[in-house]
Amino acid sequence: MVSFDSGLAVTAASLVIAGSLAEALGGTLNWLQGTGDQFEERSLDFRVNALSGLLAIPGALIITVVVLNRL
Repeated sequence: MVSFDSGLAVTAASLVIAGSLAEALGGTLNWLQGTGDQFEERSLDFRVNALSGLLAIPGALIITVVVLNRL
């Protein structure tokens, strides 16, 4: 249903979904561990949340660039 290469679309969507899952997992770990300040403690949930940006941002950029090029 996209007007660009389906392989690229799947890659971009997968990155965004993986980033969203990492963000949800990081928040859940934060809550389960009772982490007060994840930035200060540099706990596991902090690392998982940091990973979410590394995954979601490239996926969103791929989608944005392709959509803008199709205008």
